[in-house]
Amino acid sequence: KVVLDVTSGERTGGVLKGLDKAALILNLYSDAKAGVDQGFKMVIVLHGSATSAALRDEAFARRDLKPSSTTEKTDHNPDAKLIGELRKAGVQIVVCGQSLARNGYPVDEVMSEVEVAVSATVTSITLQNQDYAYLPFH
Repeated sequence: KVVLDVTSGERTGGVLKGLDKAALILNLYSDAKAGVDQGFKMVIVLHGSATSAALRDEAFARRDLKPSSTTEKTDHNPDAKLIGELRKAGVQIVVCGQSLARNGYPVDEVMSEVEVAVSATVTSITLQNQDYAYLPFH
């Protein structure tokens, strides 16, 4: 069991680096026959600069959000596809409600694949108390 604490808005290949690392970890466990089907559990907690990754396409496009410092504004959330794939693979994805509020993102703008938590800190502590290993991506 692992909880990935993703706060960095840094991107690689157009997607959030923390989500890319999560996919890599999931694939490594799956390739070793120790994946979700064998009981592996992963929770990704988005907050800080990573909060916008949880937004629906329309909400992402409405704001001056860019997939990277070298690209233009986009009409979709570049993380949506990977988030959908991670969810289909059994990964739980959570966004911090405090970070949503701090950034002015209404809860109804969060994509359906992402759960809204009251607090990233409380979620992380709760999961660590349930024996989840903690991996920060700051």
